[in-house]
This record gives sequence, structure tokens and C-alpha cells, in this order.
Amino acid sequence: MGTSTDYAAPPTWGALKSSVTHAGGQSLGPTKAGELVREHVGYNGGARRIASGGGILGAGRTSQAIGRNLGGFISQVGGTGLADTLPLASGSAVCLFSGGLDSLVGAIDWLEDHADESLVLVGHHDPKITGPNSDQKNVFGILQQHYPQRLSPVLVGVGQMPSGKEMTLRSRSLLFVALGVLVAESLGDNVPVLVPENGTIALNVPLTPSRRGSCSTRTAHPYYLTQLQKWLDGIELKHPLSNPLLPKSKGEVVAECKNSKVLATAAMRSVSCAKRGHTKTWKNRSAKGCGRCMPCVYRRAALHKAGLDQETYGVDVCRGDVDVSDRDSESADDFRACISFLRRNPSASEIAKMLIANGPIPPLDAMSHSGTVQRAMEEIRCLFKDKATVEIKRVAGLARGAKRVT
Repeated sequence: MGTSTDYAAPPTWGALKSSVTHAGGQSLGPTKAGELVREHVGYNGGARRIASGGGILGAGRTSQAIGRNLGGFISQVGGTGLADTLPLASGSAVCLFSGGLDSLVGAIDWLEDHADESLVLVGHHDPKITGPNSDQKNVFGILQQHYPQRLSPVLVGVGQMPSGKEMTLRSRSLLFVALGVLVAESLGDNVPVLVPENGTIALNVPLTPSRRGSCSTRTAHPYYLTQLQKWLDGIELKHPLSNPLLPKSKGEVVAECKNSKVLATAAMRSVSCAKRGHTKTWKNRSAKGCGRCMPCVYRRAALHKAGLDQETYGVDVCRGDVDVSDRDSESADDFRACISFLRRNPSASEIAKMLIANGPIPPLDAMSHSGTVQRAMEEIRCLFKDKATVEIKRVAGLARGAKRVT
């Protein structure tokens, strides 16, 4: 970015150039654009002085041209608002994008099914935590290489400022969908919002009684999405919400991806961990995922099924890094619940009853969903049979002679 011979660089040129250069390498959304405009317009004498060639930008021909363009932009913002002047993104649909494996496959499948259309990826992250934002950018970068000119990212920083006592992030589910609907509304009427989540996580089957009710999140639970859809329709936000991965286990999500080559390249950049910040008890603190939370276990089993289990985790549950016999270890709770569920090996009808007790689901749908849960658990069994220690197999009821616990 150079200067013309007739341009007398004002004292603020360095800061302006730095801001523009920095923003040029990022996704320049309305919020950031608004910040830059307000900051530099105010510092350079206001919109009226800039547009007339005054202010400390100078009166040369180049600065006057810049002033006229910027002045026109400011006038348009004043008349129509920043959102209409600088649209959030462009696309035929919106896909919630966490940087995880399911949202990656959801995006790939949609792009393969809609070869001539573009997609907006909407993600959010806490600005104080660098991991999720980096995950989203890394996965987006790979997708962009394979689907050029067909993707628009809207990656929003959202956090609690100042921080407070509420640490459960229970409102995150509503926030995520709300961001997707906001972007869809900026694109036009009836723009669909995809909420890609494998059926087992979407249903969030309670592996133990303590995990029922509000103890677990419901971002993509079918009842939650149905009720939210009714509310959106009632306030004239006509954007259909759907989870295209609901009938599938995570292993099926990976195995049935509509572009396995893109998935194989991008999968290792994605992260599915629910507890990535809890590294104190990790044996490998350079890993991206803990390895013992249920999202990590489902992920590893799915990648194992596809022959892609090549990742390093904070702890290796198959190697016996998690002591499930230690009842006082909170870090082992998820894996202990998984082992308990495998050993109990509930029937399809028993799982259906758990699902109905966990959230309103029609009985026939619950029976269908119970099959999804059973297939997901079978994927974990296959992982343990192939890679776990004898002790893990024993406590999971996979060793010879092990009896089903009722």
C-alpha cells in the first residue's frame, strides 16, 4: 500500500496503514469494519471534513479521492445501516461451524450436494481462549482450498465481560443457533440453517442417571430444535433449522462423508474435545484433545472405524492412562460412565426409555434413535477390542466370560 507523489502523509498514516494491513489478512466483517471506520474518521477530523478534503488527511488529489469514497460509504451507512452497506456474508445456506468433525462433514456434504451454490460457515469462540478460533480457521483454510469461492466465514468472538460466577455456558446452545439465524436473515428469506451433529451427541443419551435433565446440553436435540423452530416462525424468522446427521453415529458420519479425500486432509485439523482446557492431568499436554471425554471417545472410535486413528491425545484411554477405579477422580467421570454403559449393554427398548426420559421424543422415533446409540457403542467396543488393555476390556465387559450387568 503506497502513497502518490501529491499525497502528504499525515501523522496518523502509520496507524491507519497498520490497521488496514492487519484487517486485510482477516475476515473483515461489519463489526471490525465499523471499528476501523469510527476510529479513523474520528481521528481525522470527522466525516464532513474528510469528504471535503479537509482534516489532517490533507488536500491532495489522492486524499480527496479517498475522502469522497469514504464519505460516500459513511453516508450509506447512515442511511441504510452498516449491515446492509456491508453484508455479513453471501451464500445459499448457513452451516454452524464449531471446528469439530461433525460440522466439517456437514459442510462437505452440503457443498458436494449443491455444486453450484455457496455456503456460509458460522462459528463462535471465547476471545480469551485461542483454541476454538484457531480450529475454525484451520479447518476453513483447508475447505477453502478444495471449494474456492464457495465459502464465507463468519467467526464471532463472544465472551463474558467481565467474567462472572456462571461457568456452565448453558446459554451457548441458544447463542450458536441465534448467530446462525442472524446470518441467515441477512442473506434473505427462507435461508436454511444447518446444525450438523451426530445422532448420539445430539440426543445426548444419559450414560448414567446423573447425566439426565439439565446436567447435559441440548444444542441439536430434535425436541429443542423443533421448539426453537416454532418460536422463530412465530416471530417471522422463516429459516428452517435441520440436523442432517441426526440418523447417524459418528462413525457413520465419517464413513459416509461425500468427499473422503477432503475429510482425510481436514479431519486432523478439527478438534472435538469438550474439555481441552483441563490439561493438568494430561500426560501429553501438547495434544489438542483430552482423549477421555465422550466427544473424544466417540471421535476416536469413528476415526478408528475409518482407519484414521492416528491422533495423539492428552491421555490414551486404550493404553490405560485413565484409572476408572478411582472414584474420587472427576477427570475420569466421562470415561467411567462410558465403561459402565458398555458393560450394562442395555437393549434397544431400554435405551429408548432413557431417551424419552431425557427429553420429549415420540416412542417410534426413540426406538429408531436407540439403534443409532447402539451402533455408536459398538464402534467404541470395536476400538477397545482392537487397541485397549486387557483390564479395560474386562471392566467394559468385553473380555471372555464377562457377563452383562443388569
